[in-house]
Amino acid sequence: MAQNSLGEKDLIGRFGGEEFVIFMPNASGKDAYRLAETIRKKLLETSKLINNNEIFITSSFGISHAFIDFRVDRPSFEELMNQADQALYAAKRNGRNCVQLFAGMLQNNERK
Repeated sequence: MAQNSLGEKDLIGRFGGEEFVIFMPNASGKDAYRLAETIRKKLLETSKLINNNEIFITSSFGISHAFIDFRVDRPSFEELMNQADQALYAAKRNGRNCVQLFAGMLQNNERK
């Protein structure tokens, strides 16, 4: 389902257990947020009937973003993954089934 929502250059892969990573070159933080919300809503609309009980699928997303300028230092893959992981845990603390941006992104976006 998520693969069908991605752009031509976007990649998705399993990172571990129930965690997936979506790499979106040339996308803004807002684009990533919109995509995560679209996927989250599609998953929630997908229910399964198990033992006569309707089960709904929920999902939580953590988003980190970096504008890569090769003239200046840029965050490493590990830093971006750490930021996304922190955002994911914030989403889980906020009741799950939501999309959470890394807190540093909000501060950086407010300056622009």
